[in-house]
Amino acid sequence: VEIVNTDAEGRLCLCDAMAHIQKKYKPNIIIDVATLTGACMVALGKETAGLFSNNEDLAHKLIEVSKDVGEPIWRMPILEDHIEEIKGRVADLKNCGSRYGGACTAAAFLQEFVEKEVKWAHLDICGPAIEDTAKSRMSNGTGFATQTLIHFIKNHQAYELSLIHISEPTRPERISYAVFCLKKK
Repeated sequence: VEIVNTDAEGRLCLCDAMAHIQKKYKPNIIIDVATLTGACMVALGKETAGLFSNNEDLAHKLIEVSKDVGEPIWRMPILEDHIEEIKGRVADLKNCGSRYGGACTAAAFLQEFVEKEVKWAHLDICGPAIEDTAKSRMSNGTGFATQTLIHFIKNHQAYELSLIHISEPTRPERISYAVFCLKKK
């Protein structure tokens, strides 16, 4: 991986976790949840998370569950242009594309680390994950996507669940990324 943006280090940790999970657990489904890009918040605002997926059925199920529990998510694309944009000059991939379509190129980067047979979804929860208060110097986590994932998992009880969480390298006290993997029992 060619590092073209040192501020995009979190996605490298997330990719390592996804590669490890696939090697160790052999999941059928991976759902990663991360405050990955400010670009997603610019695109969708502070109340809605971006959903990227390599599987239509998985994406549809997550959207339906999110509606039921009141956690809005919006399907976002990973187009061929996004995939082309992360191709490296000195390595196979760059960790970041241009400033345009940042959430989409970040998701395209993550998708490169998902094995073909694994159903995968990425929730970029940067906007709705943190509730800012005008007078506070600290942000409060909202727990966004928790209800969506709980209800999704309840509907998939034929699967065994594993959870991996990753702290942000520059702020290890915060859990910034979570990866759920589901494997048929």
